[in-house]
Amino acid sequence: MQELSGTQYLQAEIACKHDKTMEKETWDTRIAHFNNMDFKDPKTFKKASDPIGLRAATVAFDETQNKVPSGYMISLDACSSGLQILSLLVSCPKSLIFVVVSKTSVWTHTPPSTVQ
Repeated sequence: MQELSGTQYLQAEIACKHDKTMEKETWDTRIAHFNNMDFKDPKTFKKASDPIGLRAATVAFDETQNKVPSGYMISLDACSSGLQILSLLVSCPKSLIFVVVSKTSVWTHTPPSTVQ
């Protein structure tokens, strides 16, 4: 399993906003695409698959690089994100492992013993 930093997730997000076909590529390919983008060229935004989303993601990236919390939420790949979110909401560490959130992370939340 590949683990990415928040910055790398954002780089991959920017690549997908620029070119939607990147969504089918590996994380490394997406990040490489990001690294090859020319953000000073107006055509980069004008010809993007999602120009508004690309602008928002690049602003968030710039803020992040300047240590300013952006509040930007990346979109996740749809392969199992619904199951991952549900596993978090119901506090089920076994489900989280099965949907590959993390096989090694420590589960730090103790779920309530009863639901009222």
